[in-house]
Amino acid sequence: MSLKGLRVLIAEDEALVLMNLEMMVEDAGGEVVGLARTCAHALELAETEAIDVAILDVNLADREVYDAADLLAERQIPFAFYSGRAKRETLDTRFPKAGYLSKPSSDDEIIRTLSRLKETQGA
Repeated sequence: MSLKGLRVLIAEDEALVLMNLEMMVEDAGGEVVGLARTCAHALELAETEAIDVAILDVNLADREVYDAADLLAERQIPFAFYSGRAKRETLDTRFPKAGYLSKPSSDDEIIRTLSRLKETQGA
């Protein structure tokens, strides 16, 4: 499975995890269109970038990522939450179509989830 041609937004505040996700997306053929370490930056990128799919750490440095998730949902851009603390059942219920990945997840699991999310959007 690959992310060939997909434009991916990554919101993650831990530098090593962020770099790993960036390399994984690129190695799978995707294009990283934005790297956000704060919710404010994630929101800015979600508003301005051409994005096919996103992976969002639930708890970023400045607050929870739900404002960016709201904007992505409005733009009908699929995304997956990525969390080491939050469980699927504790996430905001406004996002029933969002994917969920627990930290740590394998590269294959992340690629499958992002690819599946994009496919379910009809693209």
